Amino acid sequence: QWLIVSSTFAKADKFLILTNSEQALRSHTTLLKATCRLDLADERFILSGCEDIPNLRAVQRDEEVPSQGVEDAVVRIAQRALEEHKDLRGVFIESTELLPYTDDVRKALGLPVWDAVNLCDLHYAARPEYSRFEVSDWMQRLTFEIGRNEGRGEGPPRKLAVVSLDYENVRVPRHWNCHGSIDYEILFMGVVGLTRYLTSLGKLTHACEKGLSEAIKFMQKEGCCGITGDCGFMMAYQIFARDHAEVPVFMSPMVMGSAILSALDKNLKVMIITADEKALKDQKKVLKEIGCIDLTEPRYVIVGCEEFQGMEKLAAKGEIAEMATVLQGVLNTVGRMVKEWPTMGVHVGAILLECAHLLPCSELLRKETGLPVYDAISCCEFFASARQDYDRFGIKQWPYAWDRSIEEE
Repeated sequence: QWLIVSSTFAKADKFLILTNSEQALRSHTTLLKATCRLDLADERFILSGCEDIPNLRAVQRDEEVPSQGVEDAVVRIAQRALEEHKDLRGVFIESTELLPYTDDVRKALGLPVWDAVNLCDLHYAARPEYSRFEVSDWMQRLTFEIGRNEGRGEGPPRKLAVVSLDYENVRVPRHWNCHGSIDYEILFMGVVGLTRYLTSLGKLTHACEKGLSEAIKFMQKEGCCGITGDCGFMMAYQIFARDHAEVPVFMSPMVMGSAILSALDKNLKVMIITADEKALKDQKKVLKEIGCIDLTEPRYVIVGCEEFQGMEKLAAKGEIAEMATVLQGVLNTVGRMVKEWPTMGVHVGAILLECAHLLPCSELLRKETGLPVYDAISCCEFFASARQDYDRFGIKQWPYAWDRSIEEE
């Protein structure tokens, strides 16, 4: 997960790693550095072992774990780390033995906490078996509520912020809330002057720098747990935005690139679908500097939307055909590529949708190709989940949800 998280925070920000054995984790230093670019010697990481907590591993002796006592001890260790390091921005729960205490650490520290469940959910949600929304009903399930909140009960405190382009249209509000998910609220905020043309150049005027900085401050004041953008071109502003924020900033799903590649067999490639192949390649320097993806890696195959029926004018003029036309063009083209490329020695293991215009195509692409498809929503949900209480299990719920028996077929 560090491959994703590392590029979304300022380089000076620190992170706590909670493990059941600090010595055992340090024995994997070389492996972690090679596979995850995670250097335990880096001052950014604060390691805290829980090996001294009494009865933490009682289950290994076939004994009952005193959950409340262990929970209090784990939370105290995390709180002590935060007291000693005020610049902590997040926590990694390395040990699966500590999973039941993730929610309590989140609540006690008020920081994002990533564990094995977050990582499993990220990859499972990209599979065809997972249904987030269908192209036929996603507009019905996305309920916009501008300036009001009638008919909805008090929701969870999690809020995702989206930096919005200046669409130069008086009918588009510059600031609004929307419940795009039953799990968290979404705060949109436009930046005056931040047009699609300007973002395509990867530049920021002084006025836009000030506007973006002020927008980030406002979003954090509103309690947002993460900040993203509504245009993939905003990846050019990733470093500026993350350096002005205290929460994770992920202006494009491209931040997931290295993590996806590391999860695949070395002979499989990642297909990156983008609005403009040339514009994306022009950003290869900043993408490598950020640390999220190296486009010179031959295992990345870039496909521009100009390849798809109905999206020929997207890169040049920002125009797109009816979604039904686009959907059919995407399915036909990508389906053909996935089937034909193996004869040329190119085997695709996953698809990364960089282009936000293709979000409604994600589900059908998964079913058509049988491949995991990662997109902007996968990225947003990964970071939002780090602030989420698990309804599947937790120290208060999981003993009652599972009777410790396994049914044999």
